[in-house]
Amino acid sequence: MSKYNRAPLFAAILLATGLTVWGVHASLAGVDHKHPTNNTLSADPESVVLNSLQMHSIHVEPVEQHRFEPSMSVPGYVDFDQDHTTPVYPAYAGILNQISVSVGDHVHRGQKLYTINSPDLIQAASQLLSSHSNLLLTQSSLQRAQAMLRIQASAGKDVEQALADERSAEAAYQAARRTLQVMGSSDAQIDQWLQQGKIDKNLDVLSPMNGVVVLRNAAVGTLVQPGTAPAPLTLAAIDSIWLVAQVPESGVAHLALGEPVRVTVDAYPGQVFSGKIDRIAAALDPNSHRVEIHAVIANPSHQLLPQMITTVSLPTSAPVVYPALHESGVVRGSDGTFSVFVTQGDHRFTRRLVHVGDEQDGYFPVLDGLRAGEQVATEGALFISNALDLQAGGSASDD
Repeated sequence: MSKYNRAPLFAAILLATGLTVWGVHASLAGVDHKHPTNNTLSADPESVVLNSLQMHSIHVEPVEQHRFEPSMSVPGYVDFDQDHTTPVYPAYAGILNQISVSVGDHVHRGQKLYTINSPDLIQAASQLLSSHSNLLLTQSSLQRAQAMLRIQASAGKDVEQALADERSAEAAYQAARRTLQVMGSSDAQIDQWLQQGKIDKNLDVLSPMNGVVVLRNAAVGTLVQPGTAPAPLTLAAIDSIWLVAQVPESGVAHLALGEPVRVTVDAYPGQVFSGKIDRIAAALDPNSHRVEIHAVIANPSHQLLPQMITTVSLPTSAPVVYPALHESGVVRGSDGTFSVFVTQGDHRFTRRLVHVGDEQDGYFPVLDGLRAGEQVATEGALFISNALDLQAGGSASDD
């Protein structure tokens, strides 16, 4: 229930608890409202005097200067940071035979995600073993030719030929090894194949980043191929996320790369998330006449989830300083006016109409009607408003 619409409820509480203004509902207060005691009935129709018991429900604070940033509010939503979202394809075509993670799992770089059985891998690994064997053979041939030359049992051209063969075999071996590395095989895995002299037909596909598994588009037994959508798994980093918002044409002049944005979501009332605009669309949407903006928002505790609806505050001019009132001290009337209750330090509170701007971080800028340093009721302002209304009703009934 809005605090602006709780007057009947507070009036009921006022009567039920006995916290009434002296002189109003005298039957509950135990006094004759036509002859009020302790001068608690104010002659000013816009003032009310509270007794000591009622004052326990009131909190008084001085009006202080507060820095406000003129801004506009637009709707938006949370999305994955597309610059840090990666579909994970296999390096070779093959049959997916094991999936080691589930959607929502946090993974680290180098962690096994899934395994495929790949004939293409077998062919590439066979080329590695063949080239490695040839390299060892040419190295032995070169050593023999060099030894024979030292004892003048062979010609220099034999050594040169052996050296050329060894270099060619080395190049073929390195090319085969690099091919496997590019296709996702680790050095440790390659060395293991060379040591064992045989090939593991299964290829482990490893995570290229730290992140969260956000999509799974394949099951065991599916034929998967490099670059063929959809990827078996998709990962995303969620330590930072994107804020996507649509800004009306009238607000385009206030947009600039690097400008700060303030974001709130219904899931965390009162909490503000901050970021900076890092992308502005080159054109407006022809249907809505709005321009799309992106901002990167830090999300270290992973509170913000993709597709959350947000309210985005964008600055429209330089910050300004105004006297400020906490939202609890501002009472909105049924006619749309705003009022506060000013006191001189005693138990008397006088209603004063004020002109306020848009609320920001729980405070209203007071554009007119109040000065810094004046004492106003904050907590309990609505109680005072109801007490004043009851006093006015009691005075009318006396007449």
